[in-house]
Amino acid sequence: MDKFEFSGDPRSIWIYSYDETGVYVGNSFYFIPPYTGLPANTTHIPCEPAAGKTGVFNGESWNYVDDSRGTQYWNPRGVGFVISTIQESLPDWAILTPPPAPDDGYVLLFVDDEWTQIEDKTGQAYYDRNGNKNLVPNAYFTLPDGYTFMAPPDAKPTFVTQWDGNEWVYVKDLRGQVAYSTETKAALVISELGPLPADYTLLVPGQFDEWDGSAWVKNEESEHAYYVDLAERQKARLLTAATEQISILTYAVNNGIASESETTALPLWETYRVELNRVDTSTAPNITWPEKP
Repeated sequence: MDKFEFSGDPRSIWIYSYDETGVYVGNSFYFIPPYTGLPANTTHIPCEPAAGKTGVFNGESWNYVDDSRGTQYWNPRGVGFVISTIQESLPDWAILTPPPAPDDGYVLLFVDDEWTQIEDKTGQAYYDRNGNKNLVPNAYFTLPDGYTFMAPPDAKPTFVTQWDGNEWVYVKDLRGQVAYSTETKAALVISELGPLPADYTLLVPGQFDEWDGSAWVKNEESEHAYYVDLAERQKARLLTAATEQISILTYAVNNGIASESETTALPLWETYRVELNRVDTSTAPNITWPEKP
């Protein structure tokens, strides 16, 4: 490429300007006085880019590169951008189709290669599966799985509401209550939502109760046997104690060392032991025990 040469004659020529990075910015017809050079950031070498290209001056010649400056594009939400430098390129998400103006209360979203209007529900309530309330934070909010915009119904005692994916349903809430096994009477504190576990009831069993399928029914035979056993144990303890006392008193009387009160007490203890022995434990718990001397 020819270099610019100084001349003793005045002249007018086309000059081509570029910015500090060498990018072509335009041309002009310029008067050059005798023995003067070109202005800064200009060259007399023509810049003749093809359509969609621009020139970048390297100090000796023009390199031609793609020029997308002025290209408009939009993001999927309709926000517009313009390429302003030759270093920029279209991002992968760039949309070149101009968006329409959205209706009031709606925003734009580019879906399936076209602009779609979606309702702006910012501030609207939505609910999780347990009915806890949340507020839509922005216009592009997407309802998570298991959530709904439908408000739950009024609460009912011992029930909670849950979203099943299609509608609100009432679920039994017995959490914190004590249930009893109908087989073993073992107590269980309910910790989960839902009906009672199988073979459990909220009815409190008595000591001798048995489950008849719908209620606790006292087993009279078991109760009687229990009290008879207690009575027999009590009778045996009392007889043992009386026999020990009689043995001591008898020794004292037989050996002439008993006090007057011991002599008097011996027949009383013997009578008491006879009365104990006559106690019918089969009548337990309705027993009148003889009094100790």
